[in-house]
Amino acid sequence: MENSVNVEVKIEPLSEDDASQATFSPDKVKIEPLTLDDASQATFSLDKYLVYPFVSGEAVEFAAKDLSLCDYTEDVSHESLITLQLDHVVGRSHILTLTKDDRNMLLPKQLINDTLIDFWVRWIARNQPFTDTNVLTFTSHFYSTLRTDGVQAVSRWVHRRKLDLFSKDLILFPINYDNVHWSLGAILNPKKIEAVLQQGVTALTDSTPFILHMDSLNLHNSKEIGNNLRSWLNHEYGLLFGATKKEYFSEFRCPVICPKGNVH
Repeated sequence: MENSVNVEVKIEPLSEDDASQATFSPDKVKIEPLTLDDASQATFSLDKYLVYPFVSGEAVEFAAKDLSLCDYTEDVSHESLITLQLDHVVGRSHILTLTKDDRNMLLPKQLINDTLIDFWVRWIARNQPFTDTNVLTFTSHFYSTLRTDGVQAVSRWVHRRKLDLFSKDLILFPINYDNVHWSLGAILNPKKIEAVLQQGVTALTDSTPFILHMDSLNLHNSKEIGNNLRSWLNHEYGLLFGATKKEYFSEFRCPVICPKGNVH
């Protein structure tokens, strides 16, 4: 009977120099099983399930094509997927590891944790180029820090990553500040603020900025969330354009919309 071993595979992010030198040829990739001698030199871990981002081209897309929210498409070539996946590896400041405990959070009557939510947000944006995209995603830590520590605390993240918020169509951020319930916030059309400031706004349209707050149980304070996000947007806009006006994103120019139609 053959012996079997569980081997932890550790994926390290590529540096920009490594990534620029990397070339991929699926025809030349050969995967061989580990021998017992190889396995004896490996580090064992029964806890780690997945390490993300994945760099394996169409193999991951094919494996996940029957999952909800996968948006599987056969139109993207293997080489293009590799390029996208490398872009996410190089652009990210950290690797996301899912463990056995994280997996158990998906069982009935369990509370989903921040690792699972952060993985989901990154997964649905996986086919957007990280360094050149109109969609920006933040981890759950973003809003928690904004709420407790203020705009200065999260502003450092924006400038460290050299993000231009006002070139984006969509900014996503999961919200959980009570360790019980999750909601999702989205800022739509932040790049439209300049036109709104110049031309004025008379009605909410798909060409005006607004904040969408999706809270199925209505447990999070949408008005507070809107105020916090507008304060952050106003702070970043002022820094970027050297302006002094404090309310570019006001309740009128950037309202909070809830799926039930409530405006805050």
